Amino acid sequence: VTGHGGKEIERRVKVDSYCMKVTFIFNPEYAIKNNVYSLWCARSILKEGAILFNSDVFCHPRIIQRVLNLQDGNFLVIDESKELGKEEMKVKINSDMIKEISKEIDPDKADGEYIGIARFSQKGGLVLSKILDEIIKNQETDVFYEAAFQRMIVHCNLFKMSTQGLLWIEIDDFVDLKRARSVWVKILDGV
Repeated sequence: VTGHGGKEIERRVKVDSYCMKVTFIFNPEYAIKNNVYSLWCARSILKEGAILFNSDVFCHPRIIQRVLNLQDGNFLVIDESKELGKEEMKVKINSDMIKEISKEIDPDKADGEYIGIARFSQKGGLVLSKILDEIIKNQETDVFYEAAFQRMIVHCNLFKMSTQGLLWIEIDDFVDLKRARSVWVKILDGV
């Protein structure tokens, strides 16, 4: 799902897609609605089962490989080792199942951070797309898409997949971009 700079993203990905089929969905409301609307734009794909990967996340390739190798089910990739603050999308976990997800969770009571990568089965994708429809119908477009995950927990299991200490970073600004370059060097060095 693209928004700002969508045409440039499409152009670059088509050049570097390495023979993968890439589908683009443009969110015309990207400037005025939160990311829940972007995920809603992709609801037809979710219904088939899907992998969600936030475009501002850079991670160790083994995290991606592990997500691709997951068996049927619904999973959020969680970093359980990072020190947490107010801004992180925090989770509470019980027996490897996500019980709560929100930025509002007290960092001292959280079990980890959702890093912006998830995998949904066909059933999970159907449940999630229905919840997204309800959110948009109720005009709750100012929330993060994780609010839909929280509602999803009532209807189906949402499991954690740990990063197991593998490196990742969310790139929000030029400082993060500089840090991401050093993370890349560490990955190349086998860290």
